Amino acid sequence: MKAFSKSLVVMACFFVSMHTVAQIRVTDYENRPIELSAPAQRIVALAPHIVENLFSVGAGKNIVGVVEYSDYPSEALNIKKVGGYGSVSVEAIVALRPDLVISWSSGYGNAFNQKLVALGLNVYI
Repeated sequence: MKAFSKSLVVMACFFVSMHTVAQIRVTDYENRPIELSAPAQRIVALAPHIVENLFSVGAGKNIVGVVEYSDYPSEALNIKKVGGYGSVSVEAIVALRPDLVISWSSGYGNAFNQKLVALGLNVYI
C-alpha cells in the first residue's frame, strides 16, 4: 500500500499541481532524476495499473498510449495500444511523441527502459 500511495503522490505532482510550476523535478523508483519543463501533455503508460492511477489523478485525458489489458476505466479502451505483456513496440511509443513514458522495472526490464531513455524520452520508472 505504501508504494501505491507514493505512486499517487508522484503522479499528482506531475499532473495536478504542476500547472503552477515552471520546472517539474522528481526522482523515480530507480533514483533517477526526471525533469519536465512543462506539464506532460502526451503520456504513454506501460501497465494497466499505471493507466488506472493516471485516471485517478485526473490525467487520463493526457494518455496517448497504453498496453493490452488497460481496460479501466472504460475510457482507456479507446487509447492506442503500443504492445502487451510479452512485448512493447518502441517504434509505436516513439511515433506517439510522448512528453513522458511511465514504466515499471519489473514489467519490461531495465534494458527496455534504458533503450527508451537512450532515445531521448522522459521515462519515469
